[in-house]
Amino acid sequence: MLVSMSDKELKRLSVLQEICDQRITQSQAAQLLHISERQIRRLLQKYKAQGPAALAHAARDQTSNCKLRQGDLEYTQGQDRCDDVVEEARLHAPSASESPYGKMRPLGIPTMKCRAMQALHLLALEPIAETTADPNSYGLRPQRSTADAAAQCFGVLSRKANAEWVLEGDIEGCFDNISHDWMIANIPMDKMILRKWLKAGYVYQSKLFPSLSGTPQGGIISSVLANMTLDGLETMLAKRFPNAKWTGKKLQLVRYADDFIITGYSKEWLENEVRPAVVEFLAERG
Repeated sequence: MLVSMSDKELKRLSVLQEICDQRITQSQAAQLLHISERQIRRLLQKYKAQGPAALAHAARDQTSNCKLRQGDLEYTQGQDRCDDVVEEARLHAPSASESPYGKMRPLGIPTMKCRAMQALHLLALEPIAETTADPNSYGLRPQRSTADAAAQCFGVLSRKANAEWVLEGDIEGCFDNISHDWMIANIPMDKMILRKWLKAGYVYQSKLFPSLSGTPQGGIISSVLANMTLDGLETMLAKRFPNAKWTGKKLQLVRYADDFIITGYSKEWLENEVRPAVVEFLAERG
């Protein structure tokens, strides 16, 4: 990445301006820039020679309109309220559910800065996601695994009195097709930051592509966003078919990420009543 002024130089300018405005001490500035106080004093003498007004003007110009160039890409990056969201790198890996010669799964790899910011927001979002999650959701969650999902499947299918019919669901391209508008409206986090992450786009073979839907596989926070999007399926079925779990309809749901099974007492009931309800639930989310 080539810029008219480096990120390091821009940060140094802003920190020195903070010293000039007496908002931080030289000791604090040394910690921010990871240099000694002696070096801070030398830099301060050098930049004070230009005058505080010129220093502030240069920092403001560089922050508000940085010309970036990545390979064949060139665009203008404006000043963000909190942090700069940079487009992610895109690569493709074989899907675990496909043959070696089958479909490739796209992975989005955020920059280190975006990964750090996602991890910070995840600290606040994950407890909410765990509190509101479906009871029988087992994929991409802490302290839960495929073994737990398999044990639950065994519990709802192994007895003679259990349901004999199963509706199996595998949401094709789940991460890639989730509605941005739905997530922005329903995910309880900073809407501006979430919108920037979702709309950042991705770089593939030195070309910038827009991200119109979905959340990238490879982002730290993506699994929680996908789970929160699918959470509510079990609650919806319980409201649509009250008491069906404990009556002769034998309704049970077990979900692992974007794969799930729904049990029922007959093939016709699952096809004609349960499946349309699930399709309607998923259509709302993209």
